[in-house]
Amino acid sequence: MRAEYSAAAGGVILVARFAAGAVLNYAFGIALAWLLVPSQFGTVSAVQNVLLLAAGMLTAGPPWALAIRVAQTHGDPEAAKPEFRTALIANIALGIVLGTAFLVAQLSGHQLVPTHEVRLDVIVALEMPLLALNNVLWAAAQGSRRFGGLGVMQSGEILIKCAVGVFLVTALNAGPAGIALSFLVGTAGSVQFRMADHVDQSFAKGELGPDGHERAVIVESPDFGDDSSRPC
Repeated sequence: MRAEYSAAAGGVILVARFAAGAVLNYAFGIALAWLLVPSQFGTVSAVQNVLLLAAGMLTAGPPWALAIRVAQTHGDPEAAKPEFRTALIANIALGIVLGTAFLVAQLSGHQLVPTHEVRLDVIVALEMPLLALNNVLWAAAQGSRRFGGLGVMQSGEILIKCAVGVFLVTALNAGPAGIALSFLVGTAGSVQFRMADHVDQSFAKGELGPDGHERAVIVESPDFGDDSSRPC
């Protein structure tokens, strides 16, 4: 998934991804309506709303600026390195702040999600820094026009979330905490895909030695260059 696409082709890929994601999310919602009791379904809806608000905040700032900067570099990874580092640090810091604020609010009785499950509160709080990291990687992929990888990244996140959520509820009777955990696992899968894709590119460029150890720290030397001439 290293190929770059034109804006038109990328638009088609992302629209197709959005349509597939909408269908999967709709089916997931219907499944949860059948599997959960009304109070549990209400808790899950509150969790989704909190994560949606957090995701909006974690997307609106540094990631968009990074995507624009990466698009302006025209295949020069060194030019985008400072912006990548800044976006990464700033967004993860914001995610930690949001997660901490949410956890403090929940434990102090000012609940955004009506629940008395501390494990659910912790899972949602942990999701926010991971969302921050995921959004930075998403912005880098978008700016470098790797829409194929971006589509896989987002679609895979939804598939993992749906599969893990249904399994945890049906097999382990995990309830809302299980659904929250499925969101966390889905986001982690998306992050893992982007990191693995970067390591694959590093091997192709010779940035990794024969022993597999990296010669540069991944987050400090993102590869936003032109991959179109490399063998897949």
